[in-house]
Amino acid sequence: MSQDLIKLPFKHSEGLEIGIEILSLKDLYIRQKSLDHQITDPHRIGFYMLLYITSGEAHHTVDFQSFPIAPQTLAIVSKHQINQFRDQPALEGYLILITEEFLQRALFDLEGTVTSLLFEPITTQALFLQGAESVYPHIKRLDEEYHSGNNDAQHAPILTRELGILLLKAERLRSEQLPQSVQNAETSVRLIAFRDLLERYFKKHWTAQMYADTLGFSKRTLGSITRKHLNRTPKEVIDQRLLLEIKRLLAHTDQSIKEIAFELGFEDPSNVNKFFKRLSGSTPSSFRQNLKIAT
Repeated sequence: MSQDLIKLPFKHSEGLEIGIEILSLKDLYIRQKSLDHQITDPHRIGFYMLLYITSGEAHHTVDFQSFPIAPQTLAIVSKHQINQFRDQPALEGYLILITEEFLQRALFDLEGTVTSLLFEPITTQALFLQGAESVYPHIKRLDEEYHSGNNDAQHAPILTRELGILLLKAERLRSEQLPQSVQNAETSVRLIAFRDLLERYFKKHWTAQMYADTLGFSKRTLGSITRKHLNRTPKEVIDQRLLLEIKRLLAHTDQSIKEIAFELGFEDPSNVNKFFKRLSGSTPSSFRQNLKIAT
């Protein structure tokens, strides 16, 4: 464990500064030899990621949740989530890394809700879609165009359109596999606005009133929205987002409780202990120690 969590920015391939990179998992394992970290180390990604498995079975971890992956699994991981490859050298498949700018270009002619539904779900969980063989032809076409050696005026537009179709196919799978209650939550415009605002300010503002005022409706209305779609009060949603960030820092850095308190806006480090124990049932120190024992 290091003092700072590994943060991976998007790095353009030489000669292809277009905002997308496509590589096989075999190439990823080879590339690992030249990295200053292991892909099995937890790392916060500064881009959007699609992972498609063609062969092998394993588990993949995103923000403390371990997901089974097998052939025809499509994993969709959002920017800033903490991602961790497990013991996966036997896996084969593809990794598609996408910048914010390239994603927006790919979605320009599509329904705007696709971005929210696929990459930034209300639940803050990554999406792992099974039986996703329908997206494989589009991944192959993306891979072929990306590695074609073309760098002409048509190259980037072809990639953006192929990615857009792939995402539409993934959205169809998401609609088929997720419960209707989750889909209803993810299509609530007001709930999405609350989530986006919370992601910007959860380190500074912890009251439901502030979010309701900023969004332009009453605290009671905000409460009705979150209870309807998430079965939680706005304060519970805010607290859970803050709790997740504390867990991330406890698990993936050596920061002290005092340092974590300072980073997340607590005036007194003892309040971190009280907050964490109230929501999780254990102290921050116990949580960190149990993770060390488990690993």
